[in-house]
Amino acid sequence: LSPEDIDRMIKDSEKFADEDKKVKERVDAKNELES
Repeated sequence: LSPEDIDRMIKDSEKFADEDKKVKERVDAKNELES
């Protein structure tokens, strides 16, 4: 792996982590509405 590859992988994983967090927040909000 070149440094560029590693950098891109880190950025990708941060982007996915951010999206995971948004999904989780939406699920939590939905659960609160239903309960």
